[in-house]
Amino acid sequence: MTDHGWVGSGRPDGSFGPPELGGPEEPRYGRDLLSREGRAIDASTRRAMHARRAPKNATRSDALIAEELSERLRDDELLDASEILVGVKDGHVLLTGDVPSRWMKHRAEDIADGIRGVVDIENRLHVDDGIAWLGKGGAVRTGPGAPGSGFSSGSPNA
Repeated sequence: MTDHGWVGSGRPDGSFGPPELGGPEEPRYGRDLLSREGRAIDASTRRAMHARRAPKNATRSDALIAEELSERLRDDELLDASEILVGVKDGHVLLTGDVPSRWMKHRAEDIADGIRGVVDIENRLHVDDGIAWLGKGGAVRTGPGAPGSGFSSGSPNA
């Protein structure tokens, strides 16, 4: 069944409605603007839609949960998981370490929430934008003569 007579549309793909409603020949939302992010979200959505339901008393070993979670964190195209540590005990997941952005902290928790067998998640990830090493006082360099500034306080020809 086609709708070539839709108010002057004559869509070559045989889909219904006006062109702005989408069809098989039109790009999906965000594909052109957010190609990398769009693919990651599409993959995540596909996994969630095809999740199987296990019997009520079925459990997974902590080692399997930890392995799958580590793989998903590693393979996520948006997340920098290089400083994340994963712990699992009795299905309870503990995420510790540092991530560069706040949204990555939440994304790591969302990924853990999608793992079969996870009972609870404790997210202790800290957001470190790269300046934590400066300490409580922040940067201390104030000029060429300041101690620890990396500059010599003596004359250049001495």
